[in-house]
Amino acid sequence: MSKLDPAVYGPPESAITEEHIIGQLDGMSVEQALQDNRLYMLDYHDIFLPFLDRINAQDGRKAYGTRTLFFLTAAGTLKPIAIELCLPPMTDGCARAKRVFTPPADATSNWLWQLAKAHVCSNDAGVHQLINHWYVVRHCLSALQEASLHFHHHQLMQSESSVGFD
Repeated sequence: MSKLDPAVYGPPESAITEEHIIGQLDGMSVEQALQDNRLYMLDYHDIFLPFLDRINAQDGRKAYGTRTLFFLTAAGTLKPIAIELCLPPMTDGCARAKRVFTPPADATSNWLWQLAKAHVCSNDAGVHQLINHWYVVRHCLSALQEASLHFHHHQLMQSESSVGFD
């Protein structure tokens, strides 16, 4: 469920339904999979949606807000079972574009599934770069800069005291 303003970004509900995923749960019901902690969501919907108009306005660019549902298999691996790609409404009163992709049943849907997974990977890499690199580096460099200023201030104070202002 989105926390963005529905007046701007459309209905907050995901387009992923039980019908999209029921065949991917190894015979379990959705309720049973939830109770057994076997369903997980990677939600880049709210992070990206506010920026998509600006990103997609650039030539040769296309990005989506993504939600990916994973199922924890008996082997202990997370298997993607549904991907939702979202765009903000194009005009006032226009419904937001949402499309759900599921693992392929034929060659055509295989290409669409691969493309949907590529959008998820792109969003995941973008969040990783922003959070784990820019944010961490920025704070590490700020701390080093602060330490450097304190060190130089300390040196300056030491040199002034050795000059002897009597």
